[in-house]
Amino acid sequence: MHTRPLTSWIGRSLISLVGILSACNANTTDNAVDGLSAINGTAAPTPTQSETAKKDPIDAGDREDSGSAIVGKSGRFFIFDGGSSGTRVYAGTWTQVAKGEPVNIALGDALKVSSRPDWEKNDPRNNNIGISSFVDITGISDYLKPLIQFIKSHSSDATTPVYFKATGGLRALSQSNPDGAQKILDEVYRVLTEEAGLSVGSRDDVSMIGGDMEGVYAWLAVNSLSGKFKQRADAGSMTGIFEIGGASLQVAYVPWIGDPPANAPQTGLHTVRVAGTDYTVYATTYENRGANSAFSLYNSDDCIPNGGLSSNGQKQTGISNYRKCLAAVQANAHLDGAICAYDSCGIPACDSQQHCEKTALYAPPPRGDFVALSVAYSTALTYNISQLNVDTLDTAGTAVCGLSLEQVTTTFPKSGNFANAGCFNLAYLRALIDGRGGVKPGENGLGLGKSKVQPVAKINGIDVSWPIGFMTERMERELE
Repeated sequence: MHTRPLTSWIGRSLISLVGILSACNANTTDNAVDGLSAINGTAAPTPTQSETAKKDPIDAGDREDSGSAIVGKSGRFFIFDGGSSGTRVYAGTWTQVAKGEPVNIALGDALKVSSRPDWEKNDPRNNNIGISSFVDITGISDYLKPLIQFIKSHSSDATTPVYFKATGGLRALSQSNPDGAQKILDEVYRVLTEEAGLSVGSRDDVSMIGGDMEGVYAWLAVNSLSGKFKQRADAGSMTGIFEIGGASLQVAYVPWIGDPPANAPQTGLHTVRVAGTDYTVYATTYENRGANSAFSLYNSDDCIPNGGLSSNGQKQTGISNYRKCLAAVQANAHLDGAICAYDSCGIPACDSQQHCEKTALYAPPPRGDFVALSVAYSTALTYNISQLNVDTLDTAGTAVCGLSLEQVTTTFPKSGNFANAGCFNLAYLRALIDGRGGVKPGENGLGLGKSKVQPVAKINGIDVSWPIGFMTERMERELE
């Protein structure tokens, strides 16, 4: 079986993914559910965390401890997450207790910038500014300055490795303006190395990562934080991920144990090596299938609460209806009967103009348990859903749809900016989770209806984030 090496994808994908809603970012930080508590049926709210945690500064460098029979290694790093709504830098550490053991990644202090210093603070546009906003590259140096100062205040060693990885916003820009996206990365590299004197190992360490790779890194983070690699769990017990962002959605999971089916296309497959064991992970991105894009493209008046606004800004005077909304979403999003040329498919690809393929994309049958991340998690948190399945989404959808906008915000205080799209989001999640192309005529979906899909933001008290997965793969490869 031919699988595509993980490293061949880093920094080369131009797949578009707009970052998660800023409201979602707030919800996933505040009142986050610990993955283990949620699995046991209880949602444990955690204290609100500030953008910059108060911890001791770290010193950079690797070290070996040889005072016992076990020789361990550890080191420090900084990683930038250049998203669509801002840029965040994390101070992190990696440890390996002994050769052949899985690497443990811990993220510590973090700082985020999301506004342009060269614009007025009260400018309504000066909010949720990501690195992709600097097409003319003017202002990148000042924009990154607080993050560079953060790094220097947390490390007395100028050799601490630094990585900058851009995600959704820059990928979206790269589709319409690839030269502009590359100029931004070139300027970031110049600022970090020539101006700041930081230890960026190579030019490739300042780059974009594809949406499918975010899925792979999220898969690594989930299974690392839950201890699966440390426990030497077999591939069949690994947890898959289902993540909805603003413009795209990702899924990643172990597709099969042993040899692949004879007619299975070798697309979307990645080889991940952890602690000497290779895992085959299927990961894919569905563009224009995220929460924001879907609301704009696939909405219906039947999904908008009385007093709410439709995707074109019109105020709704009617009453939303869950069943009608669900039917409209399935039809508008082309989830109502695309052809599957294989024995297993996911959903058809669609562009930003709502032009969808008539044939659904191949996808291996989902296996095992899944966690739901980002907007999928926030929606579940908002409407008190402990597990995502057809029954829980139908129940929540029936309760939410039919309420006015004011009633939604009163009945579900956590809804916030999600109140207007609440009915739609529930119907859309239901349409995605149910169905399976080529198996159930009349409906296409991701086929997660028979899987346990647990919404989480944290596992063992730690935020699930792709940088954990990125550094896991990086250090596993370097230390092998």
